[in-house]
Amino acid sequence: MKKVLFVCLTCLLISACTEKVNGPSHVAFKEVKSDKWGLMTLGGKVTIEDEYSAEPTPVVNEIFYVANSESDYYMYNINNPTSPVGNKYVDVSMFTDELAPTVKKGEWIKYIDKEGETKIELSKNIRKAYSFKYGYSLIENMEGLWGAINLKGSTIIPIKYSELSPINEEEVYACRDNKCYIYNISNPANLFKANVYIKARIIEPNVPPIHPSIDFLGLI
Repeated sequence: MKKVLFVCLTCLLISACTEKVNGPSHVAFKEVKSDKWGLMTLGGKVTIEDEYSAEPTPVVNEIFYVANSESDYYMYNINNPTSPVGNKYVDVSMFTDELAPTVKKGEWIKYIDKEGETKIELSKNIRKAYSFKYGYSLIENMEGLWGAINLKGSTIIPIKYSELSPINEEEVYACRDNKCYIYNISNPANLFKANVYIKARIIEPNVPPIHPSIDFLGLI
């Protein structure tokens, strides 16, 4: 039975995007004469077929999403791939460190767990949030300034920088007032200047499986 696989390149990008993600375990496929999508392992074993009207995202950390005709997203767990978890969302991103940023219509950005329960709720002044990396997440406010929170939702980098980019668990590339620094999370007073050469080496492309971040889409 011939099957068509559409997302190989996407999967390669996902597996490189963060240390906290093991990479995709399943990818979407559609039979040549079918109008619906299924999921198979990277080894080609079919898990479920002819189930979804839209292409599912790759399965990362057991979770995947499927959009409906109105571009709302439903979350699924590969261990129960026919029953949506939680509610529908207008924007979603991948699970890292057991959490994912999401937006429901009419609400602000929230980080949920795999059961769809809210674990972190951001303020209405936050318009963008990234999936966690190195144990923290970058967030942007309505004024275009960046900061970071930890897995408990506490602010660990003040929201006052024009640019932030993660380097590792302790260091972040940070710019403010046309000056750029290496910001040490454990010792924020210990800033040292960074030059363009350093910046070019440390900034990584953001290519998560769905979106690089969650934009403020709730109140529309």
